[in-house]
Amino acid sequence: MTAFFHAGPLTMPVNDVPGYLETEKLTSKNARDIPKRNLLLPSLGGGDWSWFQPYAEDQVAEGGDEDPQAVYNAFGIEKKGDLIKPAFQDGPYAAVEGFLQLRNPIVAPSNPQNA
Repeated sequence: MTAFFHAGPLTMPVNDVPGYLETEKLTSKNARDIPKRNLLLPSLGGGDWSWFQPYAEDQVAEGGDEDPQAVYNAFGIEKKGDLIKPAFQDGPYAAVEGFLQLRNPIVAPSNPQNA
């Protein structure tokens, strides 16, 4: 079993917020792959974590009704900062929200048939 939860808003320098890339669109097939790009976020401890960043891209649903849906890019987490002595970098800042996913279980299941 892996963890998946909402996180944010988190503040980060505007220049550290990457733009959306269609070639790296998140799908159910690539969700557990190691992302090609990283975000600088505070350390999360053990495990391999991914950050799923939503983007508001113009999309038109089938049938002609406009129903914009969020699209996502996955990012690895480049551990940054000192949680004991936090500090801010020079601004400006952006607030981001997204989802964190533990790509692989921290410990192997005791019964491999239940994995």
